Amino acid sequence: MEDPKLTKKIVRREVTRVLTPGTALDAGLGQEQNNFLAALYEATPKGARASESVCALALLDVSTGEFRTSEFRGVDARAQAIDALLLAAPSEVLLAASAELPAQLERIPARTRVEDWVLTRDFAVPLVERQLNVHSLEGFGLNGHEPAAIAAGAVLALRAHHAKKRSAAYRLVEVRGALTALELDQVTVRNLELVEPLFSGQDDRVTLFRTLDACLTPMGKRLLRATILRPLNAAPEIDARYEAVAEAHSDLLKREEMRRAFGGILDLERLLARIRSTPLVRVMCARSPAAWRGCRD
Repeated sequence: MEDPKLTKKIVRREVTRVLTPGTALDAGLGQEQNNFLAALYEATPKGARASESVCALALLDVSTGEFRTSEFRGVDARAQAIDALLLAAPSEVLLAASAELPAQLERIPARTRVEDWVLTRDFAVPLVERQLNVHSLEGFGLNGHEPAAIAAGAVLALRAHHAKKRSAAYRLVEVRGALTALELDQVTVRNLELVEPLFSGQDDRVTLFRTLDACLTPMGKRLLRATILRPLNAAPEIDARYEAVAEAHSDLLKREEMRRAFGGILDLERLLARIRSTPLVRVMCARSPAAWRGCRD
């Protein structure tokens, strides 16, 4: 933390960043893979009826800046949240210190306990508002979805603590519920070989993802994988997608021209995530708040 030439004593040292499986930028990560840090929050009060159960899940990929949260209600809320968590395959999941550890979560490489007060409305919701630079979360679809906001706040809190500074400018992209897509459980995904082969060591070219994957950009590969795991369940949206595919299929020249253009595009999401954490950007933030807002946007 200081120039060795300017001191005759032991050079001052400090912890500047803590790396965990969910917060490290893994250079060996596949193009189609996300490195999610997750938080699982169960908001059901003790003694409440099963129909009043509420579970929330937040996912943050520090390598791309993708940040989303989901909320599940009803008798099967916990099972649905755990299925969604396992489908995302996070590297690390956060749980309240007093929360029960579901046996299914033992498959996740790192399970981190946080103090119960981190997963409270008074701490987590203001943290998300400050991160998004807003006075209310209504514009992000979180109005009336307090458990989802609390889970998102827990993820931000751990990320900021490990980075020893405020988190980068993550934007809450999407609030997902149980009815926005066809929900697939882990057994179905595995048996259908959607993204991974059924048997360990088998060639992954047998999977649906590898069969369909002709994407030329890493962003496209990740989107295709996410789409396979969450198929549309609304007829108008499915029809709109068919029309888009038909439009592209009907004009070979335009389609190939677009593919050539896409062929030179790098992984912009991960490049931008790295730029946000560079010293140059932090200097811009310190010297000019207006410049930082422009860079963040």
